[in-house]
Amino acid sequence: MRTGDTATRTFTVTDQDTAAALGSGDLPVLATPRLVAWCEAVTCAVLRPELEAGRTSVGTRVQLDHLAASPVGATIEVQASSSYVDGRLTRFEVVARQTSEPERVVAHGEVTRVVVDRDRFLARLGRAALERQERSSRKPSNETPSAGDQSRSGIRRKPSRP
Repeated sequence: MRTGDTATRTFTVTDQDTAAALGSGDLPVLATPRLVAWCEAVTCAVLRPELEAGRTSVGTRVQLDHLAASPVGATIEVQASSSYVDGRLTRFEVVARQTSEPERVVAHGEVTRVVVDRDRFLARLGRAALERQERSSRKPSNETPSAGDQSRSGIRRKPSRP
């Protein structure tokens, strides 16, 4: 992998790509989570030819500024260019442009990926899941959940006043 390696892919916004469909809002425009997924997919396309058998990459950091809304039917071109390479770690600059009218940059940012051994990664993941399962099976059934066990939506509502 070299700095400057680049890939570009083109996507068309469909009803399934909207904020309303993905639950990240209620508008029929390109959802930020879908745009992030497209950016990550293009970074994978840059790395894929460089990967040895049994290796893959995992995303470790995404920073994306979503600058403009894109309606259903818009054509979005996503380009990823490697901007920093250090062993297994590669940082990419990503730019998403709406190529249909009105043409404009709709997002830009940075995605970081790390190359890993596929089998070792999955084995560690499996061990972690087994350990969690063992810990939860050792809890007494009459134990009340701790604050850490309760759902954390991040939304706190003030009690309503009578």
